[in-house]
Amino acid sequence: YMLCVMMPMAEICIREMRREDIPDIIEALKTARLDFPWGYLYNVYRIDESEIWFSFRGYSGYRTLVAEYDGRVVALLEYFPHWEEKNNLYIGLILTHRDFRGLGIGTRLIKHCLGIAVEKKFDLLSLHTWATNRAVRLYRRTGFCWMPSTYVYMKNFVPRLFKYDELQKIFRVPENLIDCLVEPPREEFLNGHRAWRYRWKIDNDYVEASFDSNTGLLLGLKWNDEYVLLEPPEDVEYISGSNTSVSIRTSRPIPAYIGDKVYYLRPGENKLSLEAKKDNKFLLEQFEFGYRLKVLDNIGIEVEPRLLVSPCAFKILLFNNSDSSISGDLVVVPGDGLKVYVSEECIELPPKSFKEVSAYALGEGKCRIYFKEAKKDVVVFEKDYVNRDKCRITSRYWVLDTKEEMVKCNEVSNFTMWWMSILDNERLRFDSPVGDGFVSRTESATIRLIPEFRGDELFLEFEIMASKDIDDYLMIQFWLSMDKPYEDLFFIVPVGDYFVRERYVYPFFPMDYEFVREEFMHRVFGCDIGDKHILIEFEPDGFFTMRNPYSIRIYYKVRLKAGEKVRKRLCFRLGYQDKEIHGKPINRALETFIIGDCLYVKNNWHRPLDANIRYNGEDVKVRLNPKEEKKVVSNLRGFGALCIDVGLLGFLEKRKIPYFVPVRVDWDDKYAEYGDICVRLDGRGGSIKSLVINGEEILKWSDSMFYTSHHIAKTYGGCSLLISVDGEDKEIYLKDWDYVGDGKFRVDIGDIEVCRKICFLDKTTIMEEIKVKNNGYRPRKISADHMMFLSKNIIGAKARGLTSSGDDLLFLSSLDHGLVEIGNVRIGVLLMASEKQGVSINQQIGEGGSIVSLWDWTIKPNEEKTARIVITTNVEIIEKFLEKDINFRHYGIS
Repeated sequence: YMLCVMMPMAEICIREMRREDIPDIIEALKTARLDFPWGYLYNVYRIDESEIWFSFRGYSGYRTLVAEYDGRVVALLEYFPHWEEKNNLYIGLILTHRDFRGLGIGTRLIKHCLGIAVEKKFDLLSLHTWATNRAVRLYRRTGFCWMPSTYVYMKNFVPRLFKYDELQKIFRVPENLIDCLVEPPREEFLNGHRAWRYRWKIDNDYVEASFDSNTGLLLGLKWNDEYVLLEPPEDVEYISGSNTSVSIRTSRPIPAYIGDKVYYLRPGENKLSLEAKKDNKFLLEQFEFGYRLKVLDNIGIEVEPRLLVSPCAFKILLFNNSDSSISGDLVVVPGDGLKVYVSEECIELPPKSFKEVSAYALGEGKCRIYFKEAKKDVVVFEKDYVNRDKCRITSRYWVLDTKEEMVKCNEVSNFTMWWMSILDNERLRFDSPVGDGFVSRTESATIRLIPEFRGDELFLEFEIMASKDIDDYLMIQFWLSMDKPYEDLFFIVPVGDYFVRERYVYPFFPMDYEFVREEFMHRVFGCDIGDKHILIEFEPDGFFTMRNPYSIRIYYKVRLKAGEKVRKRLCFRLGYQDKEIHGKPINRALETFIIGDCLYVKNNWHRPLDANIRYNGEDVKVRLNPKEEKKVVSNLRGFGALCIDVGLLGFLEKRKIPYFVPVRVDWDDKYAEYGDICVRLDGRGGSIKSLVINGEEILKWSDSMFYTSHHIAKTYGGCSLLISVDGEDKEIYLKDWDYVGDGKFRVDIGDIEVCRKICFLDKTTIMEEIKVKNNGYRPRKISADHMMFLSKNIIGAKARGLTSSGDDLLFLSSLDHGLVEIGNVRIGVLLMASEKQGVSINQQIGEGGSIVSLWDWTIKPNEEKTARIVITTNVEIIEKFLEKDINFRHYGIS
C-alpha cells in the first residue's frame, strides 16, 4: 500500500523501488559516503547501475521501500526476515539523501515498515546501527531498544501487539504504535530480568506493555482498567529439575496454558511452582508471556580441544554443578574404526567441582562419553571422515552450516565466511536436510544444495529444477568475518590475467574497487592468513562483484524453461601461500622489483595510481597507468638491501628489497680473482674447485673421487651439486659439464637443463646461481643438495640464533643461512631458492666440515627456476639482513 503525507510545497510518497529509480538512488548513496563510521561505498571507483538495482531492489515479498519527494527518490529502506531469529523483520539499511534530512522521511519509512511487519504477522522489528549515529534518537522515538552487550543491535517489540484483538481495537492502525508513544521505551528490571516498558495514550485509551529483553515476550500488560502482570523467578543459575516460583497477577479470571497443563487464574495474585527450564512460555488468555533462565545440568561433560584429529591426546572435563558429591564410572564407547583410551575410569566429584581426565584417540569416527546420567558425543577426524549433524557438516578441514549460512576453515582460527544465496529475487533457505544435501523451495524452482568434502577442498553444488520459466541470476554473497585482528591478513583479488595480493589496510586496500558485475578471466577470490590461503573458486560462466572491502558476490546466469534443470558449482580451497594461482602470478598492487642495477615500480591495479618512492631522503613521485612500470632508482652495486618508503593513497609502507648486482671480472679460462677472493672452477661436476679467501683455501678438493657419509656418497669435493629428478639421483656431480665461459657451466640430463654460474658481488662476496629448466612436456619434481666440502674442521658455527664451538661432531640448521669459522676465516652462506629449503652446518667424526643447502621445486614444462647461494666473509651483512626480516626465499624464486 502507499502512505502519503503533505509537506510544505511537496508531498512525500512511500512506495516500492522501481528500476527507473536507480540514478536517484546512486545520488543518495554518494551523499552518504562519509555518514557511516567506515564510510559507505567510500572508495568505489566505478558503479554499475544494473548492480545497484540487483543489490538494492530487495527480495520477493520484501521489495525495498523508497521515499519520493517532489517527484524525486530521496531515501530508501531495505528490509527482510532476520537470517537467524524467527518472526523478526530486519531493516538492513535506511538512508536519506543529505539534502533532504530533517523532513521526517526516515520516520515515515519506519512507520511503513512497521505496518508491513504487522501485516505479515512478525513479532519484532530490528536493525543494526552504531552508538554515535544521530539516527539513534529517531530509532528510540519510534520504539527501538538497544540490546545490551551488542554493537549496536536494536529491537522494536511492538508488532506482536497487533495479534491481540483487544489491543488491535485500541490502536486501530499500526502507525499509532509510533505516533501515540508517550516516550521512548524505558529499561527496567524484574527480579534481575531486563525488560523494556512502552506507554501509549490513544485518545481516551491507555496501554502499557513490558517485554522481556531476551525472548521478546510480554512480562506485563495494562490497558485501561485491565492488566496481566508476570513476576519471573530471580535471574540466577538453576540446576535442572529444581523448582522455581512464579507470580501472576490479573484483573480478571483467565486461563493459563503452561506447557501441557492448563491453570485457571483468579483475579489478584496467583503463585505457581514450576520446574526450572531454559525457555519459559505462557499463554495467558490470548497473550504470550515468557522469560529465559540459566539452567545447568547436574553433570556436565566437555572435551578440549573441540576439534580432534587422530592420532591425538585430549582432555575430558567433568563438571559437578550440584550440591552433592557424585561418584561413578567414566565410560567411553567408540564406534567402528576408532579406539579411545582414558587415564582413569573411577571418578569422584565433590560438590561444585570439576575433574580433568586425559584421553588418547586413534582412528576416526564417533564415540559417546558417559558419566552417570550425562553423555557427550565426540567426533575424531582422520583423512576424509565427515560428520553430519542435521544442518551442520564437519570434516577435518571444514565446517558447513546451512542453517546459519556459514563456512569455517578448521585450520584458521577466528575466521568465518558467512554467505547467503538468492535466485529469481527470492532468498534461499537450506535448513531442510534431504538425502546427501539440503533443499530450498521458491515460487519458481526447487533448489538442492549438495556439499562434497574432498580433503582440504569443499565443493558446493546448486542443482536448480525450474517449476516455471526463469530468466535471472543465482547470486551467492560472502562476508569475511574475523573475531580478532590478524597482522598478516591479505586479500587476493583477480585483476586481468593475474592476481593482486595486498595486506588488508582499509581504505588503502582494496583501493578504489569497482561496484560492477564483471566476468573475470580467472574466477578466484581469496585471502592469506598466516601461511595459509583460502580461495573461493567459481565456474567460467560466473560473474564477480566486490560488494564492499570484505564482501563479494558471485553470479550465475540462470535461464530455464519450466521442467529444465541446471547445476552451478563453487569450491572452497585451503592451501599454503604461493606466488601463483593456477599458474598465474600473484603481484602487489604497486610492485617494486630490481632488474640489473635498477629499481622499478609497476602498477598492477585496475586504475591509475599516484605513488611516492622515498630513497636516501629523496622523494620520487610517479603516476602509473595500469600495467605501466617506471625506473625510480639506478646504479645499484654489489650486495645489499634497498630500504625504501612507498607512499600510496596516504598510506606509507616500508619495504626492504635485497639486491645482487655482480661486478665485472675477467675470467682466465676457469680462474678469476677480485679483492680478497680467488676462484678456480673445474668441469667435473661444474664445481668450484678452489676458493681462496685472504690467502687461505676454504674448500676440500681431490682429483680422484673420495667417499663421504653424506647424500653425495662419492665426489671430487669443492661445491658439489646433487640433482634428483622425480626422486632419481642423476649423479651430475660426477659428470663432465660444458664450460660456456665467464664462470658458467651447463649440463643436460634428459629434458632437464642445469646451469651453474659464479658471480663476484664485491671484494668479499661471491654468488652461485643455479638454474634448472624443464624442456619436457610434463611437470618434474626437482630435489637439490648443494654441499660445500670445507678444507678444515669447523672452529665455531652459528645458525638460527644458536652458536656452537668447534668439536668433532656438529650439526646446526636454519631455513636460509649459516655462519662458520674455519682457520682464520669467518664465512657466511645465504640460500635463496624456494619455500621448501634449508641450510645445515655439519661436522662428522673423521671428516672435515661441510655446509649443505637443500631445496625442492616442481617445475612445469618450459619453466625455469633459479637458486642463489651467497658466500661471503662479510658475515655482518647477513646478520643485518636477518634483523631486517627480509624473506630471501620469496625473492629467490624466479
